Amino acid sequence: MAQISDDKTKQYRQQLIRELIRDKVIRSQDDLLELLKNHNVTTTQATLSRDLRELQVAKVADSKGYKYVLGHNTTNAMPTRNTHASSIVPGNLTIEISGQMCVLHTMPGYAGAVAATLDAMQLRGVMGTLAGDDTILIILRSDADKVYILEGLRTTFPELTVVNTL
Repeated sequence: MAQISDDKTKQYRQQLIRELIRDKVIRSQDDLLELLKNHNVTTTQATLSRDLRELQVAKVADSKGYKYVLGHNTTNAMPTRNTHASSIVPGNLTIEISGQMCVLHTMPGYAGAVAATLDAMQLRGVMGTLAGDDTILIILRSDADKVYILEGLRTTFPELTVVNTL
């Protein structure tokens, strides 16, 4: 019986986190913990970190530093290939493919949000991603269909430009 209560508490907490991030500029986990406390929700930093990971929250650069943003997958449902993520990614994305590796360039501070979106897409043939500040390394399986992967990326990121393909 306690598990049901814990699940409801988690659902409420995560919904509140989504609303707070959507409605306010939040720059740190400490700020978010304080806002949760103001809404009578007490949690640990470890639990908050897990929540942020599950909600695919990313930190992106803005004119005053970094802030939390919701990835396009904010309901924990599998995104469809027709979902556009342009709202979280300003500017153009460029990709260069060589063998089983792709290097995707974003605006500074947006690689984490784009990589979280890519991971959520679960494109067949993608082994994983590694994100820096403005660059993402996408590692492909040896049997990956690069045309399928590019089509999937372009569906979600219509502004994607292919620089080079080998």
